[in-house]
Amino acid sequence: ELAPEERKRIRAELGADDSSVLVGVIGRLDPRKGQQWLIRAAGVLAGRGQELCYVLVGASEQDYRTELVALVDELGLGDTVKFTGHRTDSRQLYASLDMLIVPSFEEAFGLVAVEGMLSELPVVASNSGALPEFVSDGVNGLLVELNDERALAGAIEKLADQPELRFSLGTSSRQWALANLEMSFVLERLDELYRKCCLPV
Repeated sequence: ELAPEERKRIRAELGADDSSVLVGVIGRLDPRKGQQWLIRAAGVLAGRGQELCYVLVGASEQDYRTELVALVDELGLGDTVKFTGHRTDSRQLYASLDMLIVPSFEEAFGLVAVEGMLSELPVVASNSGALPEFVSDGVNGLLVELNDERALAGAIEKLADQPELRFSLGTSSRQWALANLEMSFVLERLDELYRKCCLPV
């Protein structure tokens, strides 16, 4: 549990105040992780109602950050999108967000989604890879069709406009994660992934 003063401090550092809705993506900056999709969705929502702030946390793969910054500038989002680079305080960051976006094009396990769920965040995830195994649309998060910025923007706007929905989905996501993601389950999935990737067929 993050102390209110600490949460306020981190949110201010990320450009969000008490009246803002802070939307986060956590993970290395990589085209397969879908950060460009989130930025395009932010462009769709620019200038609408509730004040939205976006934070992208993670180191860049092969200077991909430069491309993302250029897209932010092209869409005029420089005041609302922050890049933090790599950070070691991920638990505090999760606790400072209002919603977590997992826009991955390829996700074998979905660890970031699980961490967000354990932090009691509503998770908006792409309907791809392993993510639908964790996120049940409308139950403990929202699923959106891959690479559809209007669908992603709609999900973000829905959560931004409905704090009670954010709360209920966040509560359900933590309950689901605690009930379903015991260490034995995680080890079983890792073993399965290892066998798929590393052992001859």
